[in-house]
Amino acid sequence: MKSSIRIAAAVAASVPLLALASGPATAASRSAGMLSQGGGSGATRIVVLRPVNAAGVTAPGWTIDRSHANESADGCAGPSPHTVSAGVYDCGASALAGDACWPTAGSSDILCLTDPFSTRLTMYRTGGPIADKPMPANPTPIALELDNGLQCRARVGGSWGRPAAHPDYFGYYSCPMRGNDFVAVWGPSGTSQGITKGVDGWTVQVGDANGPLSTHTVAAASFVGAA
Repeated sequence: MKSSIRIAAAVAASVPLLALASGPATAASRSAGMLSQGGGSGATRIVVLRPVNAAGVTAPGWTIDRSHANESADGCAGPSPHTVSAGVYDCGASALAGDACWPTAGSSDILCLTDPFSTRLTMYRTGGPIADKPMPANPTPIALELDNGLQCRARVGGSWGRPAAHPDYFGYYSCPMRGNDFVAVWGPSGTSQGITKGVDGWTVQVGDANGPLSTHTVAAASFVGAA
């Protein structure tokens, strides 16, 4: 399993999410806080990943994969659904996994965080316009780390099944596990990405399409922003 999310700074409990958007980047280009409406021991850590600054310059500690630099994203439809600040975009088709991309300085390239559990950005050509639209009023996490160490990445399109026990549920995050069937975070349609936000932190229902679902606490939830 990939390494756990590393928290770069400890901030007091109950820090509002959007308050993190305007703060300076840490040395590791991450800001962090605790979110717990009731101050319970299961508080969920809120992390903001900031690999590129507003000027399009990559922050220290991040690397760039240029193996896809000649591929076009065919433009960006608007802001990333996971961003807490301006300057991060949702680009390309779902196969690109470009739901968190930053323009680069002095070029038409974009840098996309396809794997939010790594410090690697993938370079693509923009290949089209970047739509200027309002930021999301309620951004959703790009990644979740659960209390059992499972790492889950936000869904970017694709055709998923439905859990047999809850055929009305929708898949929101994929949680790869070696030797297991497809594991995901599931929840009713119209909910906040399958996340229940309670007084003791956030919880999700996890499992494969064939077995029962189990409830897990979200240890850390990662959003994105500009450094």
